Amino acid sequence: MIESTTAPAHPVPTGRAGHDGLPLWSLHSIFPHLHAPQYTAARAAVLEDLQALRDTYGRHGVAPGPHQEVTDGVLTAFDTVVPRTNRLLDAHRTIAMYLSALLWADAGDEAARREQASFRAATHEVFLLVDDLKAWVARVDQEQLIAGSHLAAGHAHFLSRAANAARHRMPTAAEALHQGLREYTGTAWLGLYRELAADIGPYPVVAGAGHLDATTRHQDDIGRWHAAGPSLTAALNAIKGEELLISRLRGWTTPLEERADTEGVEIATLTAMFDAVRAVLPEVRNYLQAKARLLGHEASLPWWEIPAPLQGTNAVTWHDALGLVQKAFGSHSSELGSLPRHAVDRQWIDAQPRPAKRSRALCVMVADGEPRILLTYDGSYQSVLSLAHELGHAHHYGRLEGATWLQRDIPLAVSETASGFCEALVGEELLRTAPPAERLARLDALLVRQCQNIVDALVWFTVEDRIFTERAAAPLSEGRLCDLMIKSQREVYGASVLPASLHPYWWAARADTLASAYSNWQYCFGTLLGTALHTATAGDQDERRHLLDEILSRSGTEPLSHLMHSAGIDLADPAFWEGSLTLMRQHITEFVTAAGDVA
Repeated sequence: MIESTTAPAHPVPTGRAGHDGLPLWSLHSIFPHLHAPQYTAARAAVLEDLQALRDTYGRHGVAPGPHQEVTDGVLTAFDTVVPRTNRLLDAHRTIAMYLSALLWADAGDEAARREQASFRAATHEVFLLVDDLKAWVARVDQEQLIAGSHLAAGHAHFLSRAANAARHRMPTAAEALHQGLREYTGTAWLGLYRELAADIGPYPVVAGAGHLDATTRHQDDIGRWHAAGPSLTAALNAIKGEELLISRLRGWTTPLEERADTEGVEIATLTAMFDAVRAVLPEVRNYLQAKARLLGHEASLPWWEIPAPLQGTNAVTWHDALGLVQKAFGSHSSELGSLPRHAVDRQWIDAQPRPAKRSRALCVMVADGEPRILLTYDGSYQSVLSLAHELGHAHHYGRLEGATWLQRDIPLAVSETASGFCEALVGEELLRTAPPAERLARLDALLVRQCQNIVDALVWFTVEDRIFTERAAAPLSEGRLCDLMIKSQREVYGASVLPASLHPYWWAARADTLASAYSNWQYCFGTLLGTALHTATAGDQDERRHLLDEILSRSGTEPLSHLMHSAGIDLADPAFWEGSLTLMRQHITEFVTAAGDVA
């Protein structure tokens, strides 16, 4: 039951343009408001369908167990439970994403926060049933199941992944206990962390050596996170200890092995990717040192100025940003080119800055054909690229139209590929249309983005690897976490960043990136793969369009490695990842040369 002590209220965003013409999303097409009869009925239907599905699973014996022959009864059971499972998952997703969207738009919406906690508690069994389904289909011969059921044939990739997951499953009671406790441990902590981060505020980006308060603001930020350090240290030790334990109980050697398998990416692929990133680090450092000189420093850049725009960078109006993204997308296809305006007209985008709004951009599918994009548009080139990135996710969702929930369960590494591709399109358009006086600033914006998505991913991968290694032996102290953070930053950025300016508490300020094992490298993977798909076929638009659309449309029904092999790409080949960094290298060369001319 939903409890409320106030009159029903509509969400703050209405879909009309906010200040400066920035759009606000509308959630009214999902539910008019949290207390609307439509929401109450949909919530009740999910709970009823959950109980009904639980009973259906019981009648058909959908549960872990010994090997089972594929009989007519098994085929009937599969064709019965899978559509009902997909329907429940879709309905559950709509309510879960709607509640999250309310809180992303306004972290102070206490009614939505209470309802989210209540709904999660009432429906925590949903994904336990999915685990039971995976364990059940793993008991039978999959080739026979596919041969006897058209529905199974359409879910062949799900069946393959399910069989693999079942081999690494704890006993049912243990999985249920783990799933239930996460609502009171990791998930609960993440909610508290986000409230803390909102109170502390975003890290200040300060440009230019003339800003005398830069060091003071940096130290103030460190001080605020230092005050929360003991609590965050205890929480991170608990989270990493739990991940190590669960991974081991599921039969994995390391949490990385488990994450890579979940993403459908081989360890050899990750090794090849990060080896290529390490090889480009000397050039990245040259770029940062050139930027340091432009900003008035001698040789090294203060850490807080890595993402800072160059002085004199012009702001981009929302209207111009939308037009630029639309033009860039249109160079790929008319379908993609129409997406930005369609998203605004359908009130899918919330771009207005305001207090208590989530600071980081995202795109989610709330319901079929109903994506929502959240970002805070500030007129920077980074905002333009964020818009392209999130619209890339919306495009991916569109390519999956008609797929069932189980066919849309896409690994994060794959879901970031469309976004990486769309960023590459917009980056190309930014440079193509740059006035001579603006080209250097635009190059810098693209390189900042590449540092965030590619280079920082190596920092996070390295520090998390070390945290897991040491946590396996004993809990880490607050000071040790800070030491590992600084060590990883220094190894990646070298002398290009002032050592005294590094942020020892960055692990705390971005603790949400460590809340789930190895969940940051996927942005590097998607950026590089998307860029490679763009540059490798840049001379043949039809080939590029076909290749991307094939990958996106079939990403839930075939392994990514198979899709890439069909295009002649071996993801474990170091040469592929080295080639994917060619564009970044070209940008660095041009930037360093132009910066030298300016100096």
